[in-house]
Amino acid sequence: AWLDGTESCGGKNTGGPDFTVPWIRATADTPICVGRCDPTLGLDATSLPPEWICPKPLTKPEELVSVCHGSSSPEYLASMSPDEARGREWTEAMQRLLIIPCGGSTVNSTGSVVQSGSAMSCRDAFCPEGASAEKKASCASDCEQHPFFCTATCADFGAASAACKSCRTECAAACECSLYCEPLIKDAANCVEQGGRWLPTLSQNFDNVWSAMLTLFEISSTEGWADVMHVACDGVEEYVEPIRDYNQWAFVPFFMVYMFFSAMFIINLSVGVIVDKFMDLKHAGAGDLMLTDAGPAEVGGFP
Repeated sequence: AWLDGTESCGGKNTGGPDFTVPWIRATADTPICVGRCDPTLGLDATSLPPEWICPKPLTKPEELVSVCHGSSSPEYLASMSPDEARGREWTEAMQRLLIIPCGGSTVNSTGSVVQSGSAMSCRDAFCPEGASAEKKASCASDCEQHPFFCTATCADFGAASAACKSCRTECAAACECSLYCEPLIKDAANCVEQGGRWLPTLSQNFDNVWSAMLTLFEISSTEGWADVMHVACDGVEEYVEPIRDYNQWAFVPFFMVYMFFSAMFIINLSVGVIVDKFMDLKHAGAGDLMLTDAGPAEVGGFP
């Protein structure tokens, strides 16, 4: 993680002295990675990170961490079993977030691309075996066409510039180890670099077609639609901190019109069609769809 007041990332050699690695992102849209272990992976996973960074999953009940009162006291920690100590180590590793370079490349003072942070990069830490040639080619191609990463850098300085090459190298590194490395840029990167966490405001979003359709379907029931509208009004752009009412004149009319037509017409029309169809079926069966042969006589006997 970053060392306070410096531009260095601290590291540790197994059995050796600690070391620091000076590194800085080349540009604002050069990604930095949030490295984290995946607690959902089991021992049968095809590719697991090294145990020094992501311990193997727990295998027996004795390794479960106690949540009783006093379980964090020095006395309890000194007397807990080796199994629980391993479980505590695993839990801490699964909850840990490492803010580290994606690949470790940057641009030095002479304008050349250097790999000064590769020793502490997310790709080398979590995916030391490397990606396949096919995966590397796919990631390189995706980063050249990425809608957010490196777009401004490569447009301003050119694809052959050191800044663009470094940026795309970091993008490709995150892609090659995407299961454990989450790339962030702009305000999102600044947030995590300063010790914060970049998290979604709501569970609903418009990040892709499926999520957008699901969000519109959910708010058509009038449940939580105002919250979605307020968040949309504050949105600036991808990976940028929201600004209150930044896009209110674009999204307030949209949500008002959508809610009017969806709630007043589409939902009511659907309910009306269902009720009308039910009544048609009822009349077609003379109202006796759910009765046995003797049922009509019994029902007819009631006043």
